[in-house]
Amino acid sequence: MQSFKSILLALLVCTLFSCSNPDFAYNESASAVFLKEMKSIDDLHHALSDSGRVFHLGYDDQVSLKAKAESVENKAKQDIQYLNGLKPSVAAKEFHQAVNSYFSKIEHYGKTAQTLLSADLNKRKTIYLSLMNEYEALNRMPDQTLEIQKEYLNKVGLHAK
Repeated sequence: MQSFKSILLALLVCTLFSCSNPDFAYNESASAVFLKEMKSIDDLHHALSDSGRVFHLGYDDQVSLKAKAESVENKAKQDIQYLNGLKPSVAAKEFHQAVNSYFSKIEHYGKTAQTLLSADLNKRKTIYLSLMNEYEALNRMPDQTLEIQKEYLNKVGLHAK
């Protein structure tokens, strides 16, 4: 029973610390949205990687892929607004900018995907190659952002698990 009380007390202290530490709350919120955006861009890219669907679209594929691309663009816009509403600390500024940049590039990817799917067949190859290059750059950003996040967490005395 004594060890249970000790564990309960430790959890309470951790919870109080978490709730009273704005950097902890900011990091948790920004990280959750970041992971969601990472998944959405990977899902869209996976769908677009099937060049047969992109270059020989039937009506259903075209509608489905355009809707997915539009959704990615709109969610990125919403998440940029959400992120900017979190009011990061001065210590979080660089991390905040990195996450914001990632979301902006995801938004652009969604727009470019819509352009690809609306273009005539002659222009699609050029746009498709550009989109694949854009994804390669996007795919490197999470690792770069993680390094910035680690520096931020160290500055504020939080440690990544």
